[in-house]
Amino acid sequence: MQTCRSSQQLSSRAPATTASTAHATTVATRAMANQAGAPPPKAGKKKVKKMVDITGEVLKDLSNGMFQVKLENGVSVIAHLSGKIRQNRIKVVVGDKVTVELSPYDLTKGRITLRHKPGAEVPPSGN
Repeated sequence: MQTCRSSQQLSSRAPATTASTAHATTVATRAMANQAGAPPPKAGKKKVKKMVDITGEVLKDLSNGMFQVKLENGVSVIAHLSGKIRQNRIKVVVGDKVTVELSPYDLTKGRITLRHKPGAEVPPSGN
């Protein structure tokens, strides 16, 4: 009885999985989904926004694009400028009405995503 086998003998017994069989499996899966009337599976998942939008007023200008903002519910948070506001060089000053995104994980910090025009009516935050 032979107890020691060479690696070549072991690899010859392993089932061969090639790219063509994987492709055939994918094609068969899509065909079954189309027969059932379902759309084909998508490559990427759609991201769900978990941030909370709320309006507020800038109370204090801190350093490096950080601001103290009093939200419409009375809570005061520290918020920084979003990248688009920095890129477009939108000036935010004390007294401006802004929209702040708050993370559900830390409700004391936020990101300023929109500066409302002075004199314009601020829409209610629905999130």
